Amino acid sequence: MAAGSPQSQRIDPVSGTELASKASIMVASKIVGALSKIAAIIILVRVLDKQDFGLLSFALVTYLTVTKMSELGLSDSIFYFFGKYSTARRCYALMVARTLFLLAIAGGLLLLIIGLVTDANGYSVLGLFVPLMILALIELPTLPIQNALIAIDRTKHAALANILFSFVFFVAVTIPAVGGQSIQVITYCLVGYGLFRLVVSTFLFTRHFPSDSEALPQGLMREVFAYSIPLSIAQIMWKLNEFVDKYVVMFFLPVVAFAEYTVGSWEIPMVPTIAFTVASVMMPQLVSLHMSQDSESLLELWNESIKKVSLIVLPLMVLLVTIAQDLIVVLFSKDYLNAAWVFMVYSLVLFHRVGAYAAVLKAVNQTQVVTRWSVYTVLLNLCLSVPLVLWLGMIGAAIATLVAVGVTWVYVLRKIGHVLHVSIKRVFPFVFYARVLAVAFAAAIPVVVLTLYVESSHGLGLIWKTVTYCVSFSTLSAVTGILQRSDALFLARLIGWRPRRAPPVATVGNAPFRR
Repeated sequence: MAAGSPQSQRIDPVSGTELASKASIMVASKIVGALSKIAAIIILVRVLDKQDFGLLSFALVTYLTVTKMSELGLSDSIFYFFGKYSTARRCYALMVARTLFLLAIAGGLLLLIIGLVTDANGYSVLGLFVPLMILALIELPTLPIQNALIAIDRTKHAALANILFSFVFFVAVTIPAVGGQSIQVITYCLVGYGLFRLVVSTFLFTRHFPSDSEALPQGLMREVFAYSIPLSIAQIMWKLNEFVDKYVVMFFLPVVAFAEYTVGSWEIPMVPTIAFTVASVMMPQLVSLHMSQDSESLLELWNESIKKVSLIVLPLMVLLVTIAQDLIVVLFSKDYLNAAWVFMVYSLVLFHRVGAYAAVLKAVNQTQVVTRWSVYTVLLNLCLSVPLVLWLGMIGAAIATLVAVGVTWVYVLRKIGHVLHVSIKRVFPFVFYARVLAVAFAAAIPVVVLTLYVESSHGLGLIWKTVTYCVSFSTLSAVTGILQRSDALFLARLIGWRPRRAPPVATVGNAPFRR
């Protein structure tokens, strides 16, 4: 049977229990990675002055933007082409790594140009960009390793690699900062992180990817780029959208304001991680369902995953808005209290983080839709950020991001419905989503009322508000019936809990866990 035939790609359906178990491993590793980055920011904020922290943040933001541009979507192509050419996976992974190394050279040159331009405009960051150019050459070819491991069902190894990389990154950033070294020394230490990542990635690749039984077809790169370049443009746009408000703040406001905005303008990383991780684990099955033309089961699997992720993300979103001031002060000190208002707005952006919408479009090979979605989001964000920053200051940039995400969220839902030939109501479980959102906001009422009468330190306030909200949401969830036993089991497995005997999970067609 040909490697690229649809029959060779058929993947056995995954039950809800198996999906939660696999996803829980990656969610746990992503949470560890997210917490390590948060911890690094906390330490850097406290040991560096605002000027140095602002410059280092700008350098790292630029590095992440350039490397995402240089990646050209090749890491995400792993899922699709590993399924299509299942007997030539080693060859494909090596081809991607070689291409990424060549692209890293172009990325390094772009970093050099940006460094020269910013130096000429009074920001002394060229010395930071030189080691980051070296890091790009080392790190970029290793980026696909985790997707490659997930694609061959080595989720535990992918999770372990992510934890190791996150830990070494944390050490490379924080140890020299605590030791009183300059921010330039910190960027050179990141080169050491890149070398560690290269060694571990090489070991994992040689261990899990033996020789292939077939070779890749001639001229495959044209097909790969046709798939990945639209994704690449989308990824670049998403990265720009992540940072466009920060660039506007950097351009119109002082570096000190940029430092405060950086502290406030972030989503709790583990929250969007949940949806993206569940989607990455589902990707092989989504691709299989599409190639077997089983759109009904694909939609069933997609909608049920959104319902279950909503039960985590929406209450967390409301909780974060409620405890924003306490959290910012506890993590970053009272010097950054102004950042709490920005953090509140950024927390509201989590409203759409209940699904990784691009996963469905990638699974059905509609990457150009992902591209248009990302371009529209960036353009709208930029058009709104400039006037709102001039009018409202740094919080205007956060509001622009929220509005841009909301408008284009509706756009992408409509496009998914068009691609799958169904109405938008079939694409997204609006009724269930609205019920969970209403309960999440209602659960915050006791916290808001008690805040008016209870005085406490920010540390104690963070604790009692969190506990009160969790108790309130759990109670209302039980009363309203939005949290069923199957949902509780799924969420428990998602955070790593394992019962002695797993109850049977009903399936409909190829789609697991119908409510």
